[in-house]
Amino acid sequence: MLNGIDANYIPSMRAQALKWRDRGGGEIPNLLAYFREKGVSCFRLRVWYGEEGPFRLPYALGLAREAASAGLLLHPVISLSEGWADLYKQPAPKGWEQLDVEARSQLAAEFAAGWPVRSASSPASTPTSRWGTRSITGSAASSRGTKRGGGTPTG
Repeated sequence: MLNGIDANYIPSMRAQALKWRDRGGGEIPNLLAYFREKGVSCFRLRVWYGEEGPFRLPYALGLAREAASAGLLLHPVISLSEGWADLYKQPAPKGWEQLDVEARSQLAAEFAAGWPVRSASSPASTPTSRWGTRSITGSAASSRGTKRGGGTPTG
């Protein structure tokens, strides 16, 4: 069974010098390793369209490496939107409004091509795309069975 978390905010909160504490008040130095020790096995990684800012590719790649290093399987969720998106609302990126379906499809394919999805037993992949070569280990895991962790941010 997979137990997953969605904690894409960790780097942003760390940049604000926030600390996490366990129920006993002790500081949690590595939140992802802490969650892994508590039985979490999968990390839902949100990726928004664009090159700069939180949840964009560079931010997401750093977080993906951190999650994989903690022993978590990756479940990348690629949004073809520059901001918050969900199943029912995913506004197209600026500059896509005037494009036809074929052009949008091409841009979407280019964006998604950089994200490897492998089973838990497969080795890390090294895809090449317009963003260059990178290596992460991932899994197309279901988010069912999600378990909430016990870490609490404090500032």
